[in-house]
Amino acid sequence: MESVVRGACPGRRKPIAHAAMWAVGRGLDRIEAMSEAGDVARYRRALLDAGRDDDVEPWPYQVPAAVRKRIDMKRIDPAVAGRCADLAVGLGLDLSVMSTVAILVGIIDAPLPERISLRLEEQVQRFVAGLQRRAATARDLLVQTPTIPAQPLRVGSWEV
Repeated sequence: MESVVRGACPGRRKPIAHAAMWAVGRGLDRIEAMSEAGDVARYRRALLDAGRDDDVEPWPYQVPAAVRKRIDMKRIDPAVAGRCADLAVGLGLDLSVMSTVAILVGIIDAPLPERISLRLEEQVQRFVAGLQRRAATARDLLVQTPTIPAQPLRVGSWEV
């Protein structure tokens, strides 16, 4: 993340906090709009509601990066930080991973140097492919498991 923002904003002293605040919200909007995110969150919520906590596995997805710097969610608007936390729980991701993914998705179409843009595109495609695989599994399991309700559920403040 740091290398992406520094490449886009050379010479600025603290561009990361400003870019992160904007990008997290934009990325969350895009991820929440993906039907796959809703399918995964719905299945996980249904398992929890059915008392099957042991069957709810976290998603061990990690964002490979040259620089591993935690995102300070205290600098993000509390409403956006809450959405990010809710989505992290819904998808089974660590909050730090979810916020990083949201930033990457949020800036995917930003005018960046080609080498950064290609790397960013690769990371977003990798996340979306993983999300699609998890969603396909979740949809299959929802159909095969009659004890888990298949109606729309709410995760945090958004309907899935």
